[in-house]
Amino acid sequence: EAGAERQVRTEYATGEVQLFEGEKGAERLVRTDFLDGTIKHHEGARGSERVVRTAYADGRLKHFEGEMGAERKVRTQFPDGGTQYYEGERGVERRVRTQFPTGNVQYYEGAQNRERLVRLRFPSGEVQFYEGELGAERCVRREVAGRVYFYEGEKGAEAVVRVVQATTETRLKAMRVTELREECGRLGLVTTGVKADLVARLRAYRSAPVPQCIPR
Repeated sequence: EAGAERQVRTEYATGEVQLFEGEKGAERLVRTDFLDGTIKHHEGARGSERVVRTAYADGRLKHFEGEMGAERKVRTQFPDGGTQYYEGERGVERRVRTQFPTGNVQYYEGAQNRERLVRLRFPSGEVQFYEGELGAERCVRREVAGRVYFYEGEKGAEAVVRVVQATTETRLKAMRVTELREECGRLGLVTTGVKADLVARLRAYRSAPVPQCIPR
């Protein structure tokens, strides 16, 4: 209606197109289309629209969190079904996990662009642990079928040097501090302290009696 016209679209000479929604005077940016096929999706009130998702012509989809101007990448989905997860502030987001279509999950540590592989988990429950700098990560431990295999040697030439039964005590003592903290967090336990504190906390949790249901 006359006098109630609202902005719905803005086209620029560069080919960029912005789309808006909302009543007159409160129109908010919801989408930006670029000539190369990239599409940015926005959320938020007028003047504070933040990027929440970016879709690329090759099928990649990036997800963001944070206020306008401080949006940080938290996840990238790939056309093949794989997903990468990130942590950190905008501009220094580091990859911490990659989930593959096969169900394999890789975990990483390190600063942006220096992330090194530290753990690989398979759908079967097998877990492999790695040490070393980026590009030279070597397998040092493997947990599978109730046993723990220890390895020595450089990447690609690792050899088994010891095999033990995967008891709770053996597994806890073999875990890294970051792994122990992650396990504590998963179980809702306190994640602070040195390795001995974390091991003791997990040991106590696993040895605690299972509460029995009381018949009514």
